[in-house]
Amino acid sequence: MDKTFIRFFGIRRSGNHALHNWLIPKFSGRIYYKNNAAVTVKVKVKDCNNLNCFNPKHNYTHISRATIDNNDVMFIAYEDKDLLKTLSIPPNLDDVYGPYNKYHDIFVVRSPYNLFCSKARHYDSGQAVRHDLCVHKRENFNKLVSLWKDMATRMLDPQEGEVGIYYDMWHADPDYRKAICHNLGVPFNDKGKHLVSNNGGGSSFDQLTKKPEEMNLLNRTEGYEEYEFYLKLCEDAKLNKLYNNIKDSFSSPVLLKPPLEWPAAG
Repeated sequence: MDKTFIRFFGIRRSGNHALHNWLIPKFSGRIYYKNNAAVTVKVKVKDCNNLNCFNPKHNYTHISRATIDNNDVMFIAYEDKDLLKTLSIPPNLDDVYGPYNKYHDIFVVRSPYNLFCSKARHYDSGQAVRHDLCVHKRENFNKLVSLWKDMATRMLDPQEGEVGIYYDMWHADPDYRKAICHNLGVPFNDKGKHLVSNNGGGSSFDQLTKKPEEMNLLNRTEGYEEYEFYLKLCEDAKLNKLYNNIKDSFSSPVLLKPPLEWPAAG
């Protein structure tokens, strides 16, 4: 069986945990999952973060508790991290996690309008934690816009072994979800898609009270159209060009380039 190393990049409130819950049950063997990882490699971590799909009553039971534990899959997730800086570091430098022969970098991008309104709602309702970047604060807003543009640019022009997931289409289109599974070489099913992650308190608008199919996830802008951050998004020509290109590019499934096999260190 191929041993697979995955790095997953997203901005908080982009549906990261929903995708984790959906993706992870599709891999077989022992899996180690790290949520919101630090950029610096830490190989002595001895726990595997909780995720709804790891609950035996749901989908996945073969959980590794250590980073070096003869794992078949390493799933390392980054949130709100400097994308270019993180990508500049090889994912398994000097084989510190052991040997792997398949590598994927996955980027998730959500509509900037739905994303930023969800982040605003998360903050306004008192759910945000101290480290969250807040769209109402100018410095944070500028960082988030820059990060979204970096993520969108990379997703539109993926390098070998990279895949971009357009969250809005993933949520709405089962054929697109099938294409993602095909590209990653895993069997298609929708196990895990109905799960609302406890991580981050669930939905910014609905928390844990509704199933995903009951949420209005693709229309979160109501009530925020006159906010300063929203108007700035509307005025940002580069951001809107990238967003329109994403919608055009992902109107039909986009196949991945072959998985990247990192050369041996040295």
